[in-house]
Amino acid sequence: MSILGIDFGIKRTGLAISYYGNLVKPLTIVETKNFDKTFANLLKSENIDKIVIGLPDGKIKNIVLGFAKRLEKIYKLEVVFCDETLTSQKAKEELIKIGVKRKKRRTGLDARAACLILENYLSDNYEKSID
Repeated sequence: MSILGIDFGIKRTGLAISYYGNLVKPLTIVETKNFDKTFANLLKSENIDKIVIGLPDGKIKNIVLGFAKRLEKIYKLEVVFCDETLTSQKAKEELIKIGVKRKKRRTGLDARAACLILENYLSDNYEKSID
């Protein structure tokens, strides 16, 4: 079982993956306009069973909800949401802490934010499962 984490952005979308609800790792960053092609390839190669999308507040929220609805309809996969508050900021802080240079930070930021979204989802659901 593989779960795909998504940090949706208007220009770029970060992707992360977890196998069997364990270790989460950054996968890639794709231009949002090329998402469908990349996603179709991921479905085949990574055996995706579920999608976790970071749900923002504000204007982009409705765009993300529409994006999720389209994924459910086209790919027939379960799509769930996880609060993405401050994930991009935290991802940036983590990259700075480990010494990633400013120029290279942008390339890893969205995928790291997708990791945080997926980690938060898995953590929340693990805690619920042991209650």
